[in-house]
Amino acid sequence: FSSRGIRPGLTTMLARHLDKNTMGYLQWRWGTQSSMNTSIVRDTKSSHFTFAVQ
Repeated sequence: FSSRGIRPGLTTMLARHLDKNTMGYLQWRWGTQSSMNTSIVRDTKSSHFTFAVQ
């Protein structure tokens, strides 16, 4: 929502296992505030790591 009403948009996310403990995400946003984000998440029993780029 904005001061001018509803702004239409669309978000799509693609996710993929890169290995046993690692996931990769690619997200697209279309509309008035379009963007593309990439994230890599590594999760193990002893640690959690996230790397993100916009």
